[in-house]
Amino acid sequence: MNDLSLVSLDAIWEELKNRFDGVILCTVKNRDNVHEERQLSFSGGKFTCIGLAEFAKYKLLQEVEIK
Repeated sequence: MNDLSLVSLDAIWEELKNRFDGVILCTVKNRDNVHEERQLSFSGGKFTCIGLAEFAKYKLLQEVEIK
């Protein structure tokens, strides 16, 4: 397996866009206890990505349901 720490995030993002019809990357980085940096990138059309985001939300909410 390749060491992806040596690959730029831009190169990884470009590869994901080439492999899939739609892709969303949502990231957060805590800078300290008060500040955080958030970023949203998407490719594949707005409606495709809205559908992906809703699907991800649905699956995540299923994970937190009390069973």
